[in-house]
Amino acid sequence: MSKPFDSTMKVLLELAPLDWLRLLGHNVTHARIVDADISTVSGAVDKAIRVGGKKKWIQHLEFQAGPDASKPAMLNVYNGIFRCRHKLPVLSTIILLSKKANLSTFTGTLTETLPDETEPYLIFHYKVVRVWELSPDELLKSIATMPLAPISDVPVADIPEVIAQIEQKMSSIPEPSLREDLWVTTSILMGLKYEDAFTAQMLKGVQGMEESTVYQAIIKKGEKRGAEKNAREIILQIGRDRFGTEPTDAIIEALSKITTIKRLNELVRRSIVVSSWGELLAPAPKKPTRTRKK
Repeated sequence: MSKPFDSTMKVLLELAPLDWLRLLGHNVTHARIVDADISTVSGAVDKAIRVGGKKKWIQHLEFQAGPDASKPAMLNVYNGIFRCRHKLPVLSTIILLSKKANLSTFTGTLTETLPDETEPYLIFHYKVVRVWELSPDELLKSIATMPLAPISDVPVADIPEVIAQIEQKMSSIPEPSLREDLWVTTSILMGLKYEDAFTAQMLKGVQGMEESTVYQAIIKKGEKRGAEKNAREIILQIGRDRFGTEPTDAIIEALSKITTIKRLNELVRRSIVVSSWGELLAPAPKKPTRTRKK
């Protein structure tokens, strides 16, 4: 898994290893991060968690943001090294962060068969978790997993609500540096699924993000690609999901005639609260004028 996703996910794992184990369906009460260095082979794997208690075992985790068909074979290698080093059973799990990383080779079973043989000489089982299939409610239970919530199984129209829930949970974290790190991680992960302008719009107003260098980089990148074009795409994306219908040619033409980014941003915010394309583009009611008494 290439940067920046490797470092951000390792930070989240270290933050609360027990919460990650519970997310994977393991009902355990004792766990700690163990040395994941396998430099004698090929560097370090993403993370490994040692499960304590009466029955000890190792949870090996690999995060994948892009396609890599060799990953199952490497999981088998890492799994064997951990078994030899720690003398414990090892469960390997690959967590796919985006749909582009989802290859047909990720079946949960690796089999190797010699030429002219029918029985495989190797059968290796591993787990596959696809983040876009996970419930946002489940991810929002822990500060260690909530940065994944915006890229989980959540409609685009519900992203503002997810961000609001994250912000509410962030308010209980006393360390400003940790809050900023979690927001930066959230913005980086959102880049796997959404356009930069959309991410910037959703995180706009979040306390601490305005000063974030990552946030500013997202803003500049979005501006470079064309702020107006991206704003229109955001409006159409939210509208399709929220209204349940495709925009008509007249709607698309009306949007194309709006050339001020201020007005487009107003429509982005408006698209979250209205219920139809017609209501979205309806003229805003005029404020009543006050008449001076003579």
